[in-house]
Amino acid sequence: NVPKVGCEKGEQPSWDERQGRIEGALKWLRSELGLLRAQDKVLLSQLKRCQDTIEVIKKQRSEEMEDGEEEEEGHWEDWEIAEFDRRCKEGEIIDDLPSSCNGKTLDISPNVAEVTS
Repeated sequence: NVPKVGCEKGEQPSWDERQGRIEGALKWLRSELGLLRAQDKVLLSQLKRCQDTIEVIKKQRSEEMEDGEEEEEGHWEDWEIAEFDRRCKEGEIIDDLPSSCNGKTLDISPNVAEVTS
């Protein structure tokens, strides 16, 4: 929060008070900018992980299609989605991701932006 320097009944703030307010506001802005940059890094990391996961899924689907499995009506059946969810929970899908994505969790709670191993 930006510190407030008040003036009573039309009193003009001194130069030091004004300079203090400006410096306080700049400090707060720098802090907020730092938090936003950290959140940007987390979001970029999440996007990269999503892209990698999509590529893995595309590769798996194309391999399955080559093995003779035919897709009906261009969409996944409920059992396919359930199987994918099961494999994710058991870690099978994560094992197929590039090593840059494995073993990392992202904490995007407000005021905290970090990647943990």
